[in-house]
Amino acid sequence: MRQKQKNVICHFRMRKDTAQKLDLRIKRSGFASRTDFFTAVAEAALGQASDALEQSVRDWIDTQTPTETEEQIEAVIDQTIREYLLPVIAVHGADVAFESTWKDVRRIVHDRINLWLTTSELKQAYTRFEHLNRKELSDYKNEHLTGDEE
Repeated sequence: MRQKQKNVICHFRMRKDTAQKLDLRIKRSGFASRTDFFTAVAEAALGQASDALEQSVRDWIDTQTPTETEEQIEAVIDQTIREYLLPVIAVHGADVAFESTWKDVRRIVHDRINLWLTTSELKQAYTRFEHLNRKELSDYKNEHLTGDEE
């Protein structure tokens, strides 16, 4: 038995002609209401194909939706930053590294896990990496800028 969950009301703007076309598509698709349609869309986006969708659509969603957990996604981002940007962040900081490389890192992460990250997610990841790896970044900077070899 499904537990009753609280609903939230979502508002967004859309051009009138787009809304009219969408309403027609929603009716033709067999959804009882916009709410049912947008709930199915949201569930699909979250990888939880709605029962209101046809089986072929649910199957497609299951194969196309990334299945990584938040922890796995963070690990891929951190690994990518470490591989490509550790020297840049060590010398110039996360902000400079972000401004000059975020598009490349976004593409690399997409190639690895088929997920497009937002710029705010990437900005947070760069900052998190800088804070969590302060000692390593400092050691790298000191070693490479002063030429000290251990």
